[in-house]
Amino acid sequence: MENRQRHIRCFENLWCDIIRSCSVYFEISRFTTHRPLPFAIEKAFFDAVNEGKPYDLEIELDSVKGNHKWIRTKGIPVMEEGRVILVQGSFQDISEMKKAEIKLKKLVNDLKKALAEINELRGYIPICANCKKVRDDEGYWQQVEQYISERTDAQFSHSLCPECTEKLYPGLNKKIEDQS
Repeated sequence: MENRQRHIRCFENLWCDIIRSCSVYFEISRFTTHRPLPFAIEKAFFDAVNEGKPYDLEIELDSVKGNHKWIRTKGIPVMEEGRVILVQGSFQDISEMKKAEIKLKKLVNDLKKALAEINELRGYIPICANCKKVRDDEGYWQQVEQYISERTDAQFSHSLCPECTEKLYPGLNKKIEDQS
């Protein structure tokens, strides 16, 4: 029992030094709750000591100087004759890994959002060689603009190419060139 109390006292002294400079956010799954540093780790540690439960926590630290870190702490109770005699554990700086994870989550969300906005035409589109109407899946013929607008987010504006302008309005292209 004396050995166990000594380990607990050592743990408490270690954390007293750390909490003077940090506040902690304990992340549980998707939910983040603000809690004082000793609560998250102390609870896990005492559960390890009293119930033999191992722990593996990721904790966000903000120092008084404004330094931001993520740490991972693990603890594994060592049992002897059915009692916990010590908790072996570690602390690991996982700040870079967390930054990459957050960046990756943002990228995945951005890609999902972009994918949801994309309407893409694929495969063969039957189009009339003369009038350029398109046949839809039900067999109806419709203008290219209508067909594409109904299936994508594309919008059309109308204009005339130089060849059609010359056919419909002979000499207009020359007048426009002379004016510029």
